[in-house]
Amino acid sequence: MTKSTSTRRAILAGAATLSALAILPALAVAAEVHPDAALLALGREQEAAHALWKLLLASMDQANACHNDAAYQDAEDEFGECMDRIWRAADKIFALPASTAAGLAVKSAGLYG
Repeated sequence: MTKSTSTRRAILAGAATLSALAILPALAVAAEVHPDAALLALGREQEAAHALWKLLLASMDQANACHNDAAYQDAEDEFGECMDRIWRAADKIFALPASTAAGLAVKSAGLYG
């Protein structure tokens, strides 16, 4: 097993943890639903995917520098899947109207973030 494979697995495990932690604030205020709750959840989802994107990009750079074609291809495949997650979240964000400043912040982060 190569080091880059272990690193990618750790990255994916960390991303799963980030996704799980993203719902904790929503659970804490379940009694009071924010008007832009769906937008805020999508924003957190997109932020987690973007953090994973950065880690996968670094993994690809490392594999390329080490001339490890198999590790690079694996990271590139995961990178593509991560980009798909980012774009799916962005499509949903742009489709929803914002009714609060927090919702507008999510929409603007999707445009400029």
